Amino acid sequence: MRIVSLLPSATEIVCTLGMNDQLVGVTHECDYPLFVRKLPKVTRTLIPHDASSAQIDLLVRERLQTQKALYSLDMPTL
Repeated sequence: MRIVSLLPSATEIVCTLGMNDQLVGVTHECDYPLFVRKLPKVTRTLIPHDASSAQIDLLVRERLQTQKALYSLDMPTL
């Protein structure tokens, strides 16, 4: 079985269950346990990485009001 996790908490659960060797992809936010940082990232944020907290808040509110996505899936990697 090959597992792709789209939530950091799900990644941690998979690892806690001892299924590390089956985990083949994670979200861009996954960073624990440390080895998952080396796995392919199958998502990316659509919010600029260098945005301030206030800018992030504004962008997220705008995207939610207009029903625009906050993240995208990297389909070739997936």
